[in-house]
Amino acid sequence: MLTAGAMLAHSTNSLIQTDVQQKANDASNQIALATASGDFLTKQQPPATAGSPTRDILSYTVAGGDTLSTIAEKFSITTDTIIWANSLADDAVIKPGQQLNILPVSGVMYVTSAGDTAAAIAGKFQGNADLINSYNNLSGDPLAAGTKLIIPDGVMPSAPKPAVTQPAILSNSFSNAHINFRGGANSYAFGYCTWYVANMRYVPADMGNANQWPYSAAADGMNVSSTPVAGAAGVVRWGNHVVYIQSVSGNTVNYSEMNGPAGWDRIDYGSAPASNFIYIY
Repeated sequence: MLTAGAMLAHSTNSLIQTDVQQKANDASNQIALATASGDFLTKQQPPATAGSPTRDILSYTVAGGDTLSTIAEKFSITTDTIIWANSLADDAVIKPGQQLNILPVSGVMYVTSAGDTAAAIAGKFQGNADLINSYNNLSGDPLAAGTKLIIPDGVMPSAPKPAVTQPAILSNSFSNAHINFRGGANSYAFGYCTWYVANMRYVPADMGNANQWPYSAAADGMNVSSTPVAGAAGVVRWGNHVVYIQSVSGNTVNYSEMNGPAGWDRIDYGSAPASNFIYIY
């Protein structure tokens, strides 16, 4: 349009001919510059985005009434992110005044070790290697040991569960007769391990299945310990079985049980490492 104006001004010998011609030349030069290089647009400075989240790890002081979920909502991250960043148990109860690390995004905080690569870290935490490099302004592998990284949307690997350890029976014998101890009346199902132990020693009524006994006993004020004591109830760690501790010999306990290898409503005896049990007395 400016070019056409220049031609018209020239043809009419207009007084503004020189000014119009100069603007037309400037516009043509700008168009030529834009089309001369395919990189013209990519070299422009991108506009800053207002409200971009900070990438700093914050320290937050727990206030009265705070819970993990309300703090997570406050910072727009998941509760798992807070749990992982602070090495908390899944059922942890936070207290006013407690200091928590708060990540800028949902994910995992990780400190690199020698030999780590972005790809390996991404695989470990279900992340994306390119996103890890980009988010943490990394220039690529190898990664320096001791570098604190944030894995956006990463997931902490589940801790391997210990194998269920049943007592190692070094010797056993059992009765083929139905047993009726101390009157045989208690709140547990007849013939099972809980019924037997409840007849051999005092335990509160209705503590649930054997694997619930340590929690129920603690709530009822009983001693729950890893120290073996003769006469205690011994709950198999990571299992659902309870025995009666007959005696302790060093790091070995001798016990009796029902509904073990001998079967339902049958008693047998055995020995096992003391570390196999949680003791209630």
